[in-house]
Amino acid sequence: MRISTLLLLLCLSTSCATLLAQNEVQNPAMAPTGAGMFWKTTGNANTVDGTHFIGTTDMRPINFRIGNVTAGRIDSARSSVFLGYRAGQSSTGLRNTAIGGRAMFSNTTGTANTALGDVSLFSNTTGANNTAIGYQTLFSNTTGSQNTAIGYQTLVGNTTGQYNVAMGFLALDNNTTGSYNIAIGPNALDLSSTGQYNVGIGSSALVAVSAGSYNTAIGNQAAFLTTGQRNTAAGHYALSNNSTGSQNTALGDSANVLFGNLTAATAIGSKARVDSSHQMVLGAVAGINGATTTTKVVIGQTATTTNARLDVSGIAEADTVRIPTNAGNQKVLMSDALGHGRWQPADSVLANANGNFGAPPAMPALWTALILLALPMPCRSTSASIMQWREE
Repeated sequence: MRISTLLLLLCLSTSCATLLAQNEVQNPAMAPTGAGMFWKTTGNANTVDGTHFIGTTDMRPINFRIGNVTAGRIDSARSSVFLGYRAGQSSTGLRNTAIGGRAMFSNTTGTANTALGDVSLFSNTTGANNTAIGYQTLFSNTTGSQNTAIGYQTLVGNTTGQYNVAMGFLALDNNTTGSYNIAIGPNALDLSSTGQYNVGIGSSALVAVSAGSYNTAIGNQAAFLTTGQRNTAAGHYALSNNSTGSQNTALGDSANVLFGNLTAATAIGSKARVDSSHQMVLGAVAGINGATTTTKVVIGQTATTTNARLDVSGIAEADTVRIPTNAGNQKVLMSDALGHGRWQPADSVLANANGNFGAPPAMPALWTALILLALPMPCRSTSASIMQWREE
């Protein structure tokens, strides 16, 4: 046989093998013993579920590439799955899952992380137990661990912060090293960077706090200007005037402080407002903070039929109100011109015909004796302490 003929046959056999391997399905009748089907790039037919598969028959990882660049890896030895262009391309850690373009791109030995979304957990190297779901979630995280970010760019700036939870558009997106924060709602804790132990639940709740810590705000725009510490706001727009103030409490729709720098001020009730530090306001006042009516406080019953601002119905002590300061037997409660109440000895006051108490006028001693004689015997000893007037 001529050399030219041998070369032609060799070329034909090589071309046929290439076509079979890349484009065709091998005919089982013509296939060598033990050979299976080749997968077409245009799709396959006559496959048998549970018999035909794409993969390996050993325990080595299966890899996918785009343009000869890593685009997927299933690694049973490390219990890790990566799917997406360059997703987890450098990862050697265990129990990681990354789905999305360049998701977990920089991860090295970080373990038990989950990244779902384009460039989620992009910068993570050794951080562990993080969950990032959404575009650029936890993008800057390097060594931070135990963080959960769900939503567009949540915790995008976090680097080393730990135990943070962010859910919602841009929630906690500026956090860097702060830890133990919870932000649920769009823009919740948006500007927080180094603060810790803050809780913001609601749209723009605690949006301005940056380094402040131990704040809790629940409600739409609750405490949204706050930068101070240890404040509590519950209700739509509650504590919205506070800025640098600390240890303030506002409970109720639009419950607020007048100034932004108060300390330990408390407003309770819808539209209640407190104007000074270390004071508590219970209920709204008509004409203040948008309130149209003044709140009546009722204790010991479910409603009042009076116009009194405070209606107390005692139950434990037989329909009485107990005011213990300076209390004692045979004393009465007196008030001064400013309305300040104080217990006074009964013999220093006298009720007039209108029921009002006041200092008794001077009365001759004889009148005292005549009054006592006119009283029934059981009343004399008690009345004597009340009616004992002396001439000056």
